[in-house]
Amino acid sequence: MKSSLAHPHRILIVEDDRTLATAVKNFLEIEGICSVELAFDYQSGFELGCKNRYNAAIVDLNLGGIDGPKLKGLELIQAIQDEGGRYPFMVFSAYIDFDTRVRAHRMGAVCFMRKPIGAQSLCDDEFVAAISALIYMGTPEEDEKTLESTVIQRGPVTIDVDKSVVHISGREFDKFTPMELKVLVCIMQKRHATMDELISHVYGNTDKKKYLDNRQNIQTFISRIRRKVRSITDVNPIVYKNLKYRIFWPIDDTDNPAL
Repeated sequence: MKSSLAHPHRILIVEDDRTLATAVKNFLEIEGICSVELAFDYQSGFELGCKNRYNAAIVDLNLGGIDGPKLKGLELIQAIQDEGGRYPFMVFSAYIDFDTRVRAHRMGAVCFMRKPIGAQSLCDDEFVAAISALIYMGTPEEDEKTLESTVIQRGPVTIDVDKSVVHISGREFDKFTPMELKVLVCIMQKRHATMDELISHVYGNTDKKKYLDNRQNIQTFISRIRRKVRSITDVNPIVYKNLKYRIFWPIDDTDNPAL
């Protein structure tokens, strides 16, 4: 199953709980962290894991549920690696003992996520950080290189677009998700942006069937940007005026497009 959003990083999730797998996929893609392909059983996971190149994979420890073969997920990791799959793995499990954890590490698992996994767990900073680190470990160095840095600045905020690094008042700020950062970059580059421009920049299309969902997502991202920046500056950085979103930095009136 291919993602509808183009993204340079791609992971495989092999999980027999379709609801959980779909929830994780939707979260990672909406947040712009990576694109996701799903497999719901050992065989399809093996076929995808061997055929395609991924930055990382998430595998259920006991594929087939409590009545299925134990540790089937570890067998899958081993089988994919035997066929040349060289990328890091995260293991989903309700419980994993010490010996199994050691065995999983030796097979290529670098981190673990305890089930059940709810909406709150997905939004947790630790989960996002773990996935991002997993992807980074599985990304060849040449894929991360950039030819030149594009830096934009408005008031106290500076963004290195190519490196996705944000500084606010001279201090690095790493709390933005990839999708939030895309929204902020678009507004800062344009100085003001309509909803259609934001949707086009973030999602790469203006598909009418998805317009309302995309619009709601953009509004959510803007709300979260405002909340995160206010938490350290007491400034509402984005205002809506004349049907456009604009950057507003009252401490820097000379470069304030909202005035």
